[in-house]
Amino acid sequence: MASSLDQSFIVSIGDTFISHPDESNTESQVQATTGTRDDAAVFTLTDAVLRSGDWTLSRSKIEDHSLLPKAVYWFYKEGLTQPTSLSPKEDDGWTVLNGGAPLFELDGRVFAQLLPTGGDEVKAEAVVV
Repeated sequence: MASSLDQSFIVSIGDTFISHPDESNTESQVQATTGTRDDAAVFTLTDAVLRSGDWTLSRSKIEDHSLLPKAVYWFYKEGLTQPTSLSPKEDDGWTVLNGGAPLFELDGRVFAQLLPTGGDEVKAEAVVV
């Protein structure tokens, strides 16, 4: 597992990419969404903090205690966030984990999967740019 990466990267989930939040947004926390490669956020990972510009991508440290999927948010500057790591894949590349859970997309929004579903769900991958 890596908690830092010395290269910038984008995050793909299947054929979509985690999009950067709207710069006109005035909220300090907004749920992450996916879009096209043209809309993809460019990330850095340093000391387990996943950043794109002034925004941090993470699950909140404060969330319900169920094992249901957890929403992944953009936090302006830094908030109460969980650590992010990159897990090497067998076939090259990295799987993105937040709070130890892989990220996935559902209806254009980003979540962390706490329990395996047993299916072939598509997990978020770091793609070096």
